[in-house]
Amino acid sequence: MTAHGIPAAPRPALTAIDRAILALDGALRTLLPPQGRVAVRPSPAAGLPENPLTRAERRLSAALMRVNHSGEVCAQALYHGQGVTARSPGARAMLGRAAQEETDHLAWCAERVAQLESRTSVLDPAWYLGAFALGVLAGAAGDRWSLGFVVETERQVEAHLDGHLA
Repeated sequence: MTAHGIPAAPRPALTAIDRAILALDGALRTLLPPQGRVAVRPSPAAGLPENPLTRAERRLSAALMRVNHSGEVCAQALYHGQGVTARSPGARAMLGRAAQEETDHLAWCAERVAQLESRTSVLDPAWYLGAFALGVLAGAAGDRWSLGFVVETERQVEAHLDGHLA
């Protein structure tokens, strides 16, 4: 409904070309700072005191955050790739929401890498391309396979982060 109580016109379905353009836009926003690195939600670390780190601890923290950041780049790519080949509008919408949530994670990781006076991986474009291709393949297998792929990916990410915390 519009503000005047008139039913909104239905949105036309996206064509394959539309989805490809949106995927390219997503890639550029992910890989070219700061466009894709603007968090909607505040960082969970906002307001926490900074613990003093030795030089070795700072290097290790920066290396771990660089890996986390690359993981967020890959998450964006997976969701973008799956969105290109998703069959149902509902699956495409869910993948879009997931990608938006991951944008916050990407921004938070980039922020922390900068705080540690380090840089993100120079291989991020390669990681993006590989993960995008996996996303396209998962999406091409069908929405059930694609969404199952999302679930398993999240399980793997949780295990990875648990390892970092340990």
